[in-house]
Amino acid sequence: SIQNISRTFEQTQVVPETDALFFSKVAQAAQNMEGYHSSTALSGYTKAKVFGMLKDILAKGKLRRYKANGSLIMYVPSTIMDALEQSTEFTRKIEMTQIAEGGLGIETRVTDIDGVPLMEVIDDERFYDRFNFDPEDGGFVPATATYVKTTDTDVVSGKTYYTESSGTYSAVASPTKANIGTYYEKTEGAHKINVLVACGQTCKTVPKISSIYYFEPGTHTEGDGYLYQNRSLSDVFVFPNGRDGKIDSVYVDVDTTEYTGE
Repeated sequence: SIQNISRTFEQTQVVPETDALFFSKVAQAAQNMEGYHSSTALSGYTKAKVFGMLKDILAKGKLRRYKANGSLIMYVPSTIMDALEQSTEFTRKIEMTQIAEGGLGIETRVTDIDGVPLMEVIDDERFYDRFNFDPEDGGFVPATATYVKTTDTDVVSGKTYYTESSGTYSAVASPTKANIGTYYEKTEGAHKINVLVACGQTCKTVPKISSIYYFEPGTHTEGDGYLYQNRSLSDVFVFPNGRDGKIDSVYVDVDTTEYTGE
């Protein structure tokens, strides 16, 4: 029973949260680098264009360098995998395969493009560029937009400021220095990831603490049942290259729709 508890907790809690942390941290690292991020409506990945769009992403920046040594992985949601499966940009031969239980099976998924493995993220709830890892009900949820008082002492050209009235925030058409103390700035909500390219050599989930303990009845003071304790603390790091100290091994394309929690 205690093994079942541990396995279920790891599968339903630890792994999804670790995935969400990895995807979001890698996406944010790419978004901080010029030329390594983009924003595209998910509907733009049609079966007539999806293959060419994915090929274009693999040609961005210095990604070819990492593609050549076989260390890149491309993560996509099921929607894009479905479109790629039906792509009209290339021809394919579909063969029937014998399955052990009897009968025939068909496998049509595209799992590799130019040596880069395609990983399908079926549970897209963990496939966003920002998360709140401390929601009221526990677990993790995509981050929603927040507004905080600006710390600017003068109006910054090109920045959008907001005013608040009864919990509603409105963009200021013509901000002035005299009113800068009443303005708010918006932190964007999460966007669903369309495509995430990561390098296994430079993108690492590093555990600091990973401990699991079991206590039999009578060996602890928390009742007469078994006690299961799981303590885990880790972070995700995207390391720079060894040539000029820049991050050039990741890429992210996110949906244009901002997550609102609805």
